[in-house]
Amino acid sequence: MRDYAKISPQFWIGSTGRKLREAGPEATIVALYLLSNPHANMLGLYYMPRLYIAHETPLGPEGASKGLRRAIEAGFCGYDEVSEVVFVFEMARYQVAEQLDRRDKRCKGIQRDYDAVPDNAFLAAFYEKYRTAFHLESKREIGSPSEGASKPLRSQEQEQEQEQEQEQEQEQERAGCIAASATPAALVIGLPLNNGTDYQITSDMVQEWVGLYPAVDVLQELRNMRGWLLANSNNRKTKSGILRFVTGWLAKEQNKAPRCAESPATPQHSVRLEYSLPANLDEEGGREVWKETLSKLSKRVNRHSYDTWLKPIKAAGISGRTLYVQLPTPDFSHVGEKYGSLLSELLGDALRIEFIVPQEIAC
Repeated sequence: MRDYAKISPQFWIGSTGRKLREAGPEATIVALYLLSNPHANMLGLYYMPRLYIAHETPLGPEGASKGLRRAIEAGFCGYDEVSEVVFVFEMARYQVAEQLDRRDKRCKGIQRDYDAVPDNAFLAAFYEKYRTAFHLESKREIGSPSEGASKPLRSQEQEQEQEQEQEQEQEQERAGCIAASATPAALVIGLPLNNGTDYQITSDMVQEWVGLYPAVDVLQELRNMRGWLLANSNNRKTKSGILRFVTGWLAKEQNKAPRCAESPATPQHSVRLEYSLPANLDEEGGREVWKETLSKLSKRVNRHSYDTWLKPIKAAGISGRTLYVQLPTPDFSHVGEKYGSLLSELLGDALRIEFIVPQEIAC
């Protein structure tokens, strides 16, 4: 993490700064955050999920998305949705220098940082923009290994295996064309493949894994897998091999879980990736209980976390001993894990809480 960041007065009076002001306060806040946040590097080319912006600024998920979109429209930055990498176009010029001498040690540091950035759509653009100013020596393309990463020699057996996998992928694509008319399941997260695309994980797949691996937080582990694949581009899987990777990872996590002789008690909270509610739902009663619960939560949780993650959640209703609450997007799925114990304490033994993610919304 950098100790400090430079913000030039030109930010406020330049043409891009004026466009940001015209775009609204959300765009200006996002732009300042992208220049100074703790995850940034001096290049202005780095991994930046929208969730970080929503959580670390006062904007929340909707304001963060709006501000990022407006900043892009103002020409301040670009954003690669697949890799979740942002490119702040002029950041390196202000954070480093307009031009460096070839003997300046920072040139090697910039090349090293560039080589370490996850694969993304801006690799070539960054190189072309700054190669002369910073004397960059090697150019990366999407899917190319970082400098210093070794590429193992492929045996004939490996080549044959790859050909077989490619044939399987073609068969899957042909089968997909036949099933294209069916209603698609909601997309939850994308796992980077070795061909530069993402394999989309659906809510149906997650629901099946939740049943197969009950001791595992499947959603969190999928996020962990995505992070690992982004950081280890040389170890990404093929389209036909990615599911073996997922199930192997989940099985390993399941085996780590402690085993109990007695059956575990029914959890007081859970997350469901489908929008399916009981017919006998008491909507008014649910809203009253949730309103009272939110009031108590506001006194137990810091204001920023409350406004960002708890206040946007709405009650769907009560059925039996279960309070159903609706999460705005799958980005809120961690709320059950983070605040579940506190909610159970506030609701007592009389009620359990179930979080619902609308099926039509995807990560």
